[in-house]
Amino acid sequence: MGIVGVRYDQRLIHGQVATFWTNLLKVDRIVVLDEDVANNDMMKVTLRMATPQGVRSSIITKETFAANYKAGKYGTQRLFVVLRDFNIVTYLMDEGIEVTELVLGNRPDQGGDARIGRHFCVGKDEAAIIRDLAARGVKVIIKQVPQDPEVDALQAMKSAGI
Repeated sequence: MGIVGVRYDQRLIHGQVATFWTNLLKVDRIVVLDEDVANNDMMKVTLRMATPQGVRSSIITKETFAANYKAGKYGTQRLFVVLRDFNIVTYLMDEGIEVTELVLGNRPDQGGDARIGRHFCVGKDEAAIIRDLAARGVKVIIKQVPQDPEVDALQAMKSAGI
């Protein structure tokens, strides 16, 4: 089946991802793309413990994922990609992996960032990447849980003056 969702969330796998999003999207595998976590055995164990029963998890680098994905290693699995680096979405697209939508979940203020959602802040660099992704045809929305109304990230950035 392939990628059924891509979510930016500083917390990676947590209650909202493990229950709401995984159930809504009927996910077979949660794929965490994060260089630091992929190389930290303790964090990997913690995230695997947060993964719902019956759902597989991969906690790997973007390069490993791109190679596996292009090689067909995930077969017909429904993949939910979770990350905390906007540049990874750009990388995946540059590798020929289709990303049609990016859901922004949680990102606290990292010092001088603009709040564009109840739980989401961006700096100028992140805002530029969001604009680039939108220009490339990616629908970028802010949505904490599936029941929340969709908020267009570009409109929210404009309203926040960023």
